[in-house]
Amino acid sequence: MDDVLDLDAVIVVAQSEAYNCAKLLRNNDIFCKLFPTPPSVFPGCSLALAVSSLKLQKAMQILRNEDMKVIKYSYLEGNIIESFYESSWY
Repeated sequence: MDDVLDLDAVIVVAQSEAYNCAKLLRNNDIFCKLFPTPPSVFPGCSLALAVSSLKLQKAMQILRNEDMKVIKYSYLEGNIIESFYESSWY
């Protein structure tokens, strides 16, 4: 079973394409969630697709094959939730 706590990589895409990118990845059996982009990855207001680092390269390949514009991708120190907090409370 997939868990949000396993999402330890992000893909920053154009906001106008974020929903379609998430749908595309889910249709290809990649568990992902849309999150605000962590400030440590990309300053400013943007959305990111959070994925497991184990699936990051596959996700990137799928998005590129469909001509989706990837602005940036990054591995995180911990999971997507931890990236917003200095100390974990869960």
